[in-house]
Amino acid sequence: MRNIKLNKVVRNFISLTFANVLGQVLMFISVVYTAKYFGPDNFGIINFSNTIITYFTALASFGLQSLCVLEIAKSKKNNDYKINTILSLKLILATIVYILVIILAIFINKSIVYKLNILFYGLSIFPNAIYVDWIFNANEEMQYNSRSIIIKNLVYSVVVIIALRFFNITNLYYLAVFMFLATLISSLYLLKIAKRHYNMNFKFIINFKEYKRLILNSWPFFFSGIFATINSTIATLMLGFMRTDYEIGIYNSVYKIVNVFIMIAGILFTPVYPSLIRYYNEKQIDKLSTLVNNLRKIVYIISIPILCVAFILNKEIILTLYGDKYKDAYIVLTILFIYVALLYIREIYGYELSAWNLQKKYMKVVLLSSIYNIISNFAFIKYYGIEGAAVNTLISEIINVVLMFKISRNVVKIKYENKFIAKILVSSLGMSVIILICKIVTYNAIILSIIGGGIYFCLLFITNTISISEIKENVLTK
Repeated sequence: MRNIKLNKVVRNFISLTFANVLGQVLMFISVVYTAKYFGPDNFGIINFSNTIITYFTALASFGLQSLCVLEIAKSKKNNDYKINTILSLKLILATIVYILVIILAIFINKSIVYKLNILFYGLSIFPNAIYVDWIFNANEEMQYNSRSIIIKNLVYSVVVIIALRFFNITNLYYLAVFMFLATLISSLYLLKIAKRHYNMNFKFIINFKEYKRLILNSWPFFFSGIFATINSTIATLMLGFMRTDYEIGIYNSVYKIVNVFIMIAGILFTPVYPSLIRYYNEKQIDKLSTLVNNLRKIVYIISIPILCVAFILNKEIILTLYGDKYKDAYIVLTILFIYVALLYIREIYGYELSAWNLQKKYMKVVLLSSIYNIISNFAFIKYYGIEGAAVNTLISEIINVVLMFKISRNVVKIKYENKFIAKILVSSLGMSVIILICKIVTYNAIILSIIGGGIYFCLLFITNTISISEIKENVLTK
């Protein structure tokens, strides 16, 4: 009998899927519990503080993870000296950045509650600096990253729920401390695995010449990441300065759901990224075309039903998860779910541009959409509040999709297959009808989603959108 095993990309996908789904379920439970426990106003303070630290974390990282994945994937070997130099540089950057966090906390025109939250959330910059998931991503051994994700989210979720349920804590900054501890444990786990699995010896290295080279090569990744962060978080940041804590809390109750879908996008594209790099550099255009078309099919299978759910389950999702205090969030949910569907499509072209060494062009696109986002949000948020912020986020994503698609098509002429789209639309329509009928019996969004999801995947097989033979062909390798 021939030995049949899972394709490496699929093994990584399954590993990441299991870890992220389990981890996000745990994390999302703690987020929902936190939102209900503290209410929209305090939930707004938590998310505004966390959003500010997101920018400082990106600054401390400076795109070095993405650069290293690219370099290691190309060379197909690890270099202890290079990895230690990168870790040393990241620790130096983390120290400098945290000093900036302290300065911000001192001078920001916010209450002491905000200042303490910013300081404590900022502590997570240090364990993030030593998080070496990029080593395993480059070597296409992502099962270890998966375990670290589970560890982080499990530790945080369990500690948060216990603290809120049994100790009735009232200080918001405890949540930031819990996040720091969970991130630290996760990072130390990956360092231990890297040391054992790759026989690495970690040490601090000072090499300013190499630091300079790394900074010069990583800045396109940094600016691409920071501009993408602006597109996804600028609304929260500007709501924090222009509107109320209540509105920040309402907006972020939806964005926490959106983050789950963004996480799924990461699960989908991260295992494929090294293959995109390899096929492009080796000029294997046929394999590249097959991979991209398979990816597109999966993306549309996910994104089209998201559009349907945006309109038929918006109120039910908010009320089921957060309760009546957050009922004003359902319009924002509809708009941001449309944004999510477009984000999935955009990620195809974004990952293509990164894999094809077009980081600067990617950066220019997200720079353009970020500039639009910042400028237009002054008007959108001032006059239309959280609904305006959501619409503006959607428009900025449309800009990204259109421009990235145009650039990617000019680089590699991949023949796109589109015949499956009509079948997905039919399956999504059937799912929507069943959900609408079931709403007569229950308004519980979780139950309706399970029923709808089951019907949808049955219809995908019935319409021959996906088949067992196709799954075997793409999932198994001999």
